[in-house]
Amino acid sequence: MTGFRQDGYPLIVTAGVVYEDDAVLIARRTAGALEGLWEFPGGKLERGESPEECLARELREELGLNVEVEDIFRVVYHVYPHGPVLLLAYRCRPVDTKPGDAGEPPRSTKGVLGTPHGQAQTVHDPSPGVVRTSQAENPPSRWVKIPDLPRYCFAPADKPIVEKLLRSGLR
Repeated sequence: MTGFRQDGYPLIVTAGVVYEDDAVLIARRTAGALEGLWEFPGGKLERGESPEECLARELREELGLNVEVEDIFRVVYHVYPHGPVLLLAYRCRPVDTKPGDAGEPPRSTKGVLGTPHGQAQTVHDPSPGVVRTSQAENPPSRWVKIPDLPRYCFAPADKPIVEKLLRSGLR
């Protein structure tokens, strides 16, 4: 996250707890202060859009993934050295799309992001389970079973989401 809000208010960001079967989607940050850490994919809220619209847009832009944004899963306030962040994490379900919609997204999450349930690897290993989407600037992403989440090094604001998933699953 590059934005520091001068007014002292937190930067509002969204994250998708995208689930399919018994796995959730995580993405590895490729730039900035949190480079190399894993997170639940999402992004910064833009002027004039709702958090749900922001999340759907970010997942479509970053991963070519269309989702149905469901209810809020966890709200996290975290203060990074670059400023405070309010992270709104929503449960999301991938939806199939037709070719040609929103710039040729995948027909399903399995087509571009790889098959869910791949074995977890340590965060510092360039493992074959990490799958890149079609655009080079997009983050590597992976489907991970919930019990395997502790094997990944998450950004600080994403850790409470991991903790809730470990405690209660996707309730």
